[in-house]
Amino acid sequence: SSVVSLYPSTESVKVGETVTITVLLTGKPAQATDVMVTFDSSMFSASNIVNGKVYSSLLRQEIKDGSVSISGAIEPVAQPDMKTGELATFTLKALKKGKTDIMLDKSKTITAVNGANTLSKVENITLVVE
Repeated sequence: SSVVSLYPSTESVKVGETVTITVLLTGKPAQATDVMVTFDSSMFSASNIVNGKVYSSLLRQEIKDGSVSISGAIEPVAQPDMKTGELATFTLKALKKGKTDIMLDKSKTITAVNGANTLSKVENITLVVE
């Protein structure tokens, strides 16, 4: 089974500062991964989605008010070359003081092998803005 986790470059930022969030795929590698991260849009704005090392390119990189969506898949010819590790990174800019959860939406986050969802759990984070 696969695990999708969020790791912040820091757990505490000041208003106006940024934090880089790394999306990690661990456990079993997946042929395809869809991730939706949600956050309080009054506290953070998102930008700068960057592909990691799991897939050669990302199929989807979408930033909306309060969410970041990322999708990746292996090339059909590269099926044996499935990897785990850094799926992608993105940047959050702190807009106001407070404490908030940055969450993976488990209903919209999947890891797939041969069409079956192999996701066993997601690991969210809490950030403090001072």
